Amino acid sequence: MVFKFKSLTAFLIVFLSACTQVQQPGPDTQVIAIGDSVMAWNGRQGAAVPDVVQEITGLRTRNLAVSGAKFSNANPEQVAEGYDVRAQYVPGDWEWVLFNGGANDLMGECGCKRCEDTLDAMISESGTSGSMPAFLRPIAENGHKIMIMGYYNSSDRPNSFDACGSNFDQLTERQQRFANATPGVYYVDGRKVIDPSDQSHFFFDHVHPSRTGSRLLGELVAAGMKSAR
Repeated sequence: MVFKFKSLTAFLIVFLSACTQVQQPGPDTQVIAIGDSVMAWNGRQGAAVPDVVQEITGLRTRNLAVSGAKFSNANPEQVAEGYDVRAQYVPGDWEWVLFNGGANDLMGECGCKRCEDTLDAMISESGTSGSMPAFLRPIAENGHKIMIMGYYNSSDRPNSFDACGSNFDQLTERQQRFANATPGVYYVDGRKVIDPSDQSHFFFDHVHPSRTGSRLLGELVAAGMKSAR
């Protein structure tokens, strides 16, 4: 696992969520979702962000996201289990690729402190270079539309990602610059719908989305997809 946990309970929550069976996309799939726990959370109840997207848009959606995944993971065994977001991607005739990622890299590699090197390696300040654009740009060039779901800030209440707010802001702003500069890539900002002061938007760890939070994010993504079609 790449999360930094303050308690065994928090570890077990993410571990059990990560063990959810991921269904591979079938020939009728129109949207695949890849990413970390923000994308995967509430999936066992059929209430994750991609579930909401499918409900609203009517597009057949398969959620391949894995809780605890880093965007870039050097451990071969973890890569095989989906803990590298890039390895979750499956080539196919998808209309959309829904993507999020990078939070666990920031936590795992620099503890969300002095993360300039980690941020720059993933995506440059201009949004034009780094491992994230290098991964996403060819997907868009192959004719798939990409929706990047930017992070929201964690709850105002104490939580394991307290130190990450400014790094999340930098990451999402760089992702938005990449989307603005790249045909076929779109961006929605999770900060617009998740309120750090509203605890109904959060799971009880004050980091992950509650079912309400996942619905708000799914509605945001669906609206962005509809406006781009």
